[in-house]
Amino acid sequence: MKGPRLRFLVVLTLACLVLIPWTILLGLTLPDEHTSRRWPLTWVGFDVVLIGCLGTTAWMAYRHRLAVVLWAMLTGTLLLCDAWFDITTATGDELLASILEAVVAELPLTGFLFYVARRVLLRTVRPGPGRRLSQLPVSGTAD
Repeated sequence: MKGPRLRFLVVLTLACLVLIPWTILLGLTLPDEHTSRRWPLTWVGFDVVLIGCLGTTAWMAYRHRLAVVLWAMLTGTLLLCDAWFDITTATGDELLASILEAVVAELPLTGFLFYVARRVLLRTVRPGPGRRLSQLPVSGTAD
């Protein structure tokens, strides 16, 4: 293994190794509560990005483009993040509403987006009998 693939693997491995102690440090030092400035900008901005991703995913599907796989995965991931942060930052009545929104809307839509992405990949790549997507090499090259 050499070249761009090796560099990619090294960067990802180093990122994982750096993130482990950083996450432990945050867990030990962050306060239980934090007051934030620009709170509306944070959430409205996130939702604007989410709307853009939902719209782009729909557009890619409408145009019958393979890029729908990337956009569906990105949008599903953002929906998971939205549900996570809604629930973990909510208190009181907001918490019940956040859990309900996650269970009724965000998590089912995430599952649907991931399902669609997988189906499109399987129909496009056709891994063959007994093979999984995770076993296929990139660009048909052998591992």
